[in-house]
Amino acid sequence: MSKQDQRVAILMGTKDGAAFIEEQLGSLLAQSHSPVDLWISDDGSTDGTTAIIGAWKSR
Repeated sequence: MSKQDQRVAILMGTKDGAAFIEEQLGSLLAQSHSPVDLWISDDGSTDGTTAIIGAWKSR
């Protein structure tokens, strides 16, 4: 299997991470390897984390 055919899966857990989530997502998606499957599990954030994640879905 060539490197181009390989996929990277990232599993990320968060709760009330609004202060950090944009920097984390930016860093993950700036990596040189693609395609990437990114799965985020939010544990009931109340600080706007889910809205930030939603805004990043189309990127």
